[in-house]
Amino acid sequence: PRPARAETDFYQERLQAGDTLWTYDCCSPKPPHANFFIDQPAVDHRVLFWQARKLGATGVLYWCVCWWPGLPTPATGEDCFPRVPFDFANAATYKSFKANGDGLLLYPGPDWTPYSSIRLEVIRDGVEDYEYLALLARLVDRVKKLPADRRPDAAMLDEAERLCLVPDAITLSMTDYTKAPQDLVARRRQVADMIERLGPLTSDD
Repeated sequence: PRPARAETDFYQERLQAGDTLWTYDCCSPKPPHANFFIDQPAVDHRVLFWQARKLGATGVLYWCVCWWPGLPTPATGEDCFPRVPFDFANAATYKSFKANGDGLLLYPGPDWTPYSSIRLEVIRDGVEDYEYLALLARLVDRVKKLPADRRPDAAMLDEAERLCLVPDAITLSMTDYTKAPQDLVARRRQVADMIERLGPLTSDD
C-alpha cells in the first residue's frame, strides 16, 4: 500500500495472518506525508524507513530512480548536467503530477554517467537506520536464548527491547512525525551503542 493507506486495520490484519508487508511510494502521497520529493525537508526522505519499521513492513518499494524524460541528456547531443542545470518544471513527473523530483534520484551526466542526488544519500541513511533496528532485534532474540549465566541483566534487556521499537516522538503516524533530523541521529546512536553491548555476548553463539 501507499503510506496513506498503510495504517488501516486491513494491513495489520494481514500481517497478523502471516503476510509480508511493503510500503510503496510514487507520485503520491504528497505532504503532509513523507516522500522523496525535492521540495520536502531531507528528514522526510529518511523518516519513511522508520515509519516502515513501525508498521511492520519489511520493504519500501520505489518505482524508479532515473526517470529522465524532459531533462537534457547525452541523447540530445547537447551539453547536459552538470554543465547545464536542470529545469525540473520540464521533468515528466512534474508535468503530469506536479510531483517535483519523483522517480528522479539519479541525474544523467556525460556519457550517461549517473550522478547521485542528496536525496539518494539521505535515503541510504534511512535504509541504514532500518537495518540498525533490524540488527538489534535479531541480537535481542539471540540473547534471550542464551543460558542464564550469559544473559545480561533484566534492566539491560528491557532497554534493548525498548530500543527495537520506533518511538512516537519519531513518528506517531504517517502524517505526524519529527522534522528534527537530530532526533533520528540520537536514536540511531542509542541503537548502535546497544548493538555494541549485546554483540560480544553472542559472539560464541
